[in-house]
Amino acid sequence: MTEKENIFLTDLRNRTASHHQSLERLPVSVKLISDEVTIEDYTAYLKIMYGFTLVFEEIVFPRIAHLLPEIKSRRKISLLLNDLHFLGIDPGNKLADKNVLQNYYCTNASALGGMYVMEGSTLGSQFICRHIEKKLGAQVKGAMSYFEGYGEKTGSMWKAFLKTFAEISVGENQEEQTIEAAEHTFKMLEDWMHKS
Repeated sequence: MTEKENIFLTDLRNRTASHHQSLERLPVSVKLISDEVTIEDYTAYLKIMYGFTLVFEEIVFPRIAHLLPEIKSRRKISLLLNDLHFLGIDPGNKLADKNVLQNYYCTNASALGGMYVMEGSTLGSQFICRHIEKKLGAQVKGAMSYFEGYGEKTGSMWKAFLKTFAEISVGENQEEQTIEAAEHTFKMLEDWMHKS
């Protein structure tokens, strides 16, 4: 990566750190990583993420498919559905507001900023996956697709995304717009998780 791309990514991480921490402090997130986590806590989290992810992927993925050729392999909605169906849970029809997301993710920069947040979640998922498996054991066997994510490929998938993401954002002089979009995505996700 170029020096400019590294500066951009450092700035992005610094400016989104507090938003990331806010998400982790939400009751639904705290329950998930507590020693007392229940299968109900787990399924509630999956349903919340389903409601946001379904709409996000429907709107954002087609917008930036030309920028990220491998984007189809980054879909999470089928993983969420797999887990919910395996557990015998109806995902329900409580979905994020399509109009709000459609109006916001209308540029490459906003869509990429959103992807940064959604892709970044795969890193923390590895820790959560191990914790849930340890605490819930057989109850979640076969229903951990979402948190397993890319499995052993998680690190390399994240690095590949960051490389392309930084090249595009810096190459198009969209650093500020992309960072603002990442911050806004964190806020939208927090609002969604808080009210769901």
